[in-house]
Amino acid sequence: MQKQHRDYMYFLSQICDKFGKVSASQIDIEQKYAFVIDNLINIAYKDHLTKLYNRRYFEKALSEELCRFNRYGFIFSLCIMDINDFKQINDTYGHLKGDEVLQYFSDILINNSRTSDILCRWGGDEFAVILPHTTFNKIGPYVKKIFSALETPKDNLLINISIGATSITLNDNKDSLLERADEALYKAKKDKTGFHIL
Repeated sequence: MQKQHRDYMYFLSQICDKFGKVSASQIDIEQKYAFVIDNLINIAYKDHLTKLYNRRYFEKALSEELCRFNRYGFIFSLCIMDINDFKQINDTYGHLKGDEVLQYFSDILINNSRTSDILCRWGGDEFAVILPHTTFNKIGPYVKKIFSALETPKDNLLINISIGATSITLNDNKDSLLERADEALYKAKKDKTGFHIL
Protein backbone atom coordinates (compact mmCIF):
# COMPACT_ATOMS: atom_id res chain seq x y z
CA MET A 1 0.00 0.00 0.00
CA GLN A 2 2.82 2.39 0.86
CA LYS A 3 4.52 1.62 -2.46
CA GLN A 4 1.26 2.33 -4.30
CA HIS A 5 1.02 5.69 -2.58
CA ARG A 6 4.64 6.50 -3.53
CA ASP A 7 3.98 5.49 -7.14
CA TYR A 8 0.85 7.60 -7.19
CA MET A 9 2.75 10.62 -5.82
CA TYR A 10 5.51 10.10 -8.37
CA PHE A 11 2.96 9.86 -11.21
CA LEU A 12 1.22 13.07 -10.11
CA SER A 13 4.58 14.83 -9.77
CA GLN A 14 5.54 13.85 -13.30
CA ILE A 15 2.25 15.09 -14.73
CA CYS A 16 2.38 18.37 -12.79
CA ASP A 17 6.00 18.92 -13.82
CA LYS A 18 5.02 18.37 -17.45
CA PHE A 19 2.42 21.12 -17.05
CA GLY A 20 5.04 23.45 -15.61
CA LYS A 21 4.32 23.07 -11.91
CA VAL A 22 6.94 23.12 -9.19
CA SER A 23 8.39 20.05 -7.52
CA ALA A 24 6.45 17.54 -5.42
CA SER A 25 7.86 18.77 -2.09
CA GLN A 26 6.29 22.20 -2.66
CA ILE A 27 2.73 21.14 -3.38
CA ASP A 28 0.51 18.82 -1.42
CA ILE A 29 -1.37 15.94 -2.98
CA GLU A 30 -4.76 17.70 -3.05
CA GLN A 31 -3.38 20.64 -5.01
CA LYS A 32 -1.65 18.31 -7.45
CA TYR A 33 -4.79 16.26 -7.90
CA ALA A 34 -6.94 19.38 -8.48
CA PHE A 35 -4.41 20.71 -10.98
CA VAL A 36 -4.32 17.45 -12.94
CA ILE A 37 -8.12 17.17 -12.98
CA ASP A 38 -8.48 20.79 -14.18
CA ASN A 39 -6.05 20.13 -17.01
CA LEU A 40 -7.77 16.89 -18.00
CA ILE A 41 -11.14 18.65 -18.06
CA ASN A 42 -9.68 21.39 -20.27
CA ILE A 43 -8.21 18.81 -22.62
CA ALA A 44 -11.52 16.92 -22.78
CA TYR A 45 -13.87 19.90 -23.07
CA LYS A 46 -12.00 22.83 -24.63
CA ASP A 47 -11.14 23.50 -28.26
CA HIS A 48 -7.36 23.94 -28.43
CA LEU A 49 -7.37 26.71 -31.04
CA THR A 50 -10.21 28.96 -29.88
CA LYS A 51 -10.24 28.10 -26.15
CA LEU A 52 -14.02 27.82 -26.39
CA TYR A 53 -15.85 24.68 -25.32
CA ASN A 54 -15.85 21.85 -27.86
CA ARG A 55 -18.72 19.85 -29.29
CA ARG A 56 -18.45 17.18 -26.58
CA TYR A 57 -19.06 19.80 -23.90
CA PHE A 58 -21.82 21.40 -25.98
CA GLU A 59 -23.75 18.11 -26.13
CA LYS A 60 -23.45 17.74 -22.35
CA ALA A 61 -24.45 21.36 -21.64
CA LEU A 62 -27.42 21.22 -24.02
CA SER A 63 -28.72 18.07 -22.30
CA GLU A 64 -28.38 19.79 -18.91
CA GLU A 65 -30.27 22.88 -20.12
CA LEU A 66 -33.03 20.65 -21.48
CA CYS A 67 -33.30 18.91 -18.10
CA ARG A 68 -33.54 22.28 -16.33
CA PHE A 69 -36.27 23.37 -18.74
CA ASN A 70 -38.25 20.15 -18.27
CA ARG A 71 -37.92 20.20 -14.50
CA TYR A 72 -38.03 23.91 -13.59
CA GLY A 73 -39.26 25.63 -16.75
CA PHE A 74 -36.02 27.58 -17.23
CA ILE A 75 -36.17 29.01 -20.76
CA PHE A 76 -33.04 29.08 -22.91
CA SER A 77 -32.15 29.86 -26.50
CA LEU A 78 -29.67 28.44 -28.98
CA CYS A 79 -27.68 30.14 -31.75
CA ILE A 80 -25.70 28.36 -34.43
CA MET A 81 -23.21 30.60 -36.23
CA ASP A 82 -21.23 30.09 -39.39
CA ILE A 83 -18.38 32.20 -40.81
CA ASN A 84 -19.35 32.92 -44.42
CA ASP A 85 -16.91 31.99 -47.20
CA PHE A 86 -14.41 30.60 -44.71
CA LYS A 87 -12.98 28.19 -47.29
CA GLN A 88 -12.25 31.17 -49.53
CA ILE A 89 -10.37 32.85 -46.67
CA ASN A 90 -8.23 29.73 -46.25
CA ASP A 91 -7.67 29.40 -50.00
CA THR A 92 -6.81 33.08 -50.51
CA TYR A 93 -4.84 33.93 -47.36
CA GLY A 94 -3.72 30.51 -46.08
CA HIS A 95 -4.69 28.32 -43.15
CA LEU A 96 -2.77 30.38 -40.60
CA LYS A 97 -4.92 33.39 -41.48
CA GLY A 98 -7.95 31.10 -41.24
CA ASP A 99 -6.88 30.15 -37.72
CA GLU A 100 -6.50 33.84 -36.84
CA VAL A 101 -10.03 34.50 -38.09
CA LEU A 102 -11.39 31.67 -35.91
CA GLN A 103 -9.55 33.03 -32.88
CA TYR A 104 -10.69 36.58 -33.61
CA PHE A 105 -14.32 35.53 -33.92
CA SER A 106 -14.02 33.52 -30.68
CA ASP A 107 -12.77 36.66 -28.92
CA ILE A 108 -15.76 38.58 -30.32
CA LEU A 109 -18.09 35.96 -28.80
CA ILE A 110 -16.30 36.01 -25.44
CA ASN A 111 -16.29 39.82 -25.22
CA ASN A 112 -19.97 40.18 -26.17
CA SER A 113 -21.50 37.33 -24.17
CA ARG A 114 -22.44 36.90 -20.52
CA THR A 115 -20.36 34.65 -18.31
CA SER A 116 -23.39 32.36 -18.05
CA ASP A 117 -23.57 31.89 -21.85
CA ILE A 118 -22.06 28.66 -23.13
CA LEU A 119 -19.79 29.33 -26.10
CA CYS A 120 -18.71 26.38 -28.22
CA ARG A 121 -16.86 25.67 -31.39
CA TRP A 122 -19.29 23.32 -33.10
CA GLY A 123 -16.74 22.25 -35.69
CA GLY A 124 -14.75 23.81 -38.53
CA ASP A 125 -16.09 27.34 -38.98
CA GLU A 126 -19.34 26.73 -37.07
CA PHE A 127 -20.03 27.86 -33.54
CA ALA A 128 -22.90 27.20 -31.13
CA VAL A 129 -24.00 29.41 -28.25
CA ILE A 130 -26.44 28.36 -25.53
CA LEU A 131 -28.11 31.38 -23.92
CA PRO A 132 -29.55 30.39 -20.52
CA HIS A 133 -32.58 32.35 -19.23
CA THR A 134 -33.00 33.96 -22.66
CA THR A 135 -36.44 34.12 -24.24
CA PHE A 136 -37.22 34.26 -27.96
CA ASN A 137 -37.50 38.06 -28.01
CA LYS A 138 -34.16 38.53 -26.21
CA ILE A 139 -32.14 36.75 -28.94
CA GLY A 140 -32.21 39.78 -31.27
CA PRO A 141 -30.28 42.18 -29.00
CA TYR A 142 -27.58 39.54 -28.41
CA VAL A 143 -27.17 38.89 -32.13
CA LYS A 144 -27.00 42.63 -32.88
CA LYS A 145 -24.08 42.95 -30.46
CA ILE A 146 -22.19 40.22 -32.34
CA PHE A 147 -22.85 41.79 -35.75
CA SER A 148 -21.92 45.24 -34.44
CA ALA A 149 -18.59 43.94 -33.09
CA LEU A 150 -17.78 42.48 -36.52
CA GLU A 151 -18.22 45.80 -38.35
CA THR A 152 -14.54 46.62 -37.83
CA PRO A 153 -12.35 44.70 -40.32
CA LYS A 154 -9.64 42.40 -38.98
CA ASP A 155 -6.37 43.16 -40.84
CA ASN A 156 -8.39 44.71 -43.71
CA LEU A 157 -10.53 41.56 -43.85
CA LEU A 158 -14.24 42.01 -43.14
CA ILE A 159 -15.63 38.88 -41.52
CA ASN A 160 -19.25 38.02 -42.32
CA ILE A 161 -21.29 35.47 -40.45
CA SER A 162 -24.72 33.88 -40.58
CA ILE A 163 -26.70 33.06 -37.44
CA GLY A 164 -29.64 30.73 -36.98
CA ALA A 165 -31.41 30.90 -33.63
CA THR A 166 -34.32 29.41 -31.74
CA SER A 167 -35.73 29.09 -28.24
CA ILE A 168 -36.78 25.98 -26.37
CA THR A 169 -40.47 25.10 -26.64
CA LEU A 170 -42.68 22.50 -25.01
CA ASN A 171 -42.03 18.95 -26.24
CA ASP A 172 -38.63 19.91 -27.69
CA ASN A 173 -35.79 17.45 -27.44
CA LYS A 174 -32.15 17.90 -28.37
CA ASP A 175 -32.68 16.83 -31.97
CA SER A 176 -35.72 19.03 -32.63
CA LEU A 177 -34.00 22.07 -31.12
CA LEU A 178 -30.84 21.56 -33.19
CA GLU A 179 -32.83 20.92 -36.37
CA ARG A 180 -34.75 24.17 -35.89
CA ALA A 181 -31.58 26.20 -35.23
CA ASP A 182 -29.92 24.57 -38.24
CA GLU A 183 -32.94 25.36 -40.43
CA ALA A 184 -32.81 28.98 -39.23
CA LEU A 185 -29.11 29.11 -40.18
CA TYR A 186 -29.90 27.71 -43.62
CA LYS A 187 -32.57 30.40 -44.15
CA ALA A 188 -30.20 33.14 -42.98
CA LYS A 189 -27.62 31.99 -45.54
CA LYS A 190 -30.13 31.50 -48.33
CA ASP A 191 -31.85 34.86 -47.84
CA LYS A 192 -28.49 36.57 -47.25
CA THR A 193 -30.07 38.32 -44.27
CA GLY A 194 -27.32 37.15 -41.94
CA PHE A 195 -29.75 36.23 -39.20
CA HIS A 196 -32.95 34.21 -38.83
CA ILE A 197 -34.96 33.09 -35.79
CA LEU A 198 -37.36 30.15 -35.86
